[in-house]
Amino acid sequence: MSDKIYAPINVKARDGRFGQEFRISFRADKLLAFIEQHKTESGFINLVMTQRREVGKFKETHSVTLDTWEPNQSRRAEPVSGDDVPW
Repeated sequence: MSDKIYAPINVKARDGRFGQEFRISFRADKLLAFIEQHKTESGFINLVMTQRREVGKFKETHSVTLDTWEPNQSRRAEPVSGDDVPW
């Protein structure tokens, strides 16, 4: 498993009037640089937000990491021809 790449985002959960709310804050210049560095060939960036084990120094309750998962090309099923069908 690879090391996690943390996004420069602070997330704080709190109870709101209609359930849990998440306050998300970041410096625009740092987040834009992070996005530019880690975007996919098609221009997307995938992030994962997970609850922290302990509340952080600035009361952060969740952390945000880069989702680096990619489909494994070698595990895809190959098409079966008519001669290979077992029945």
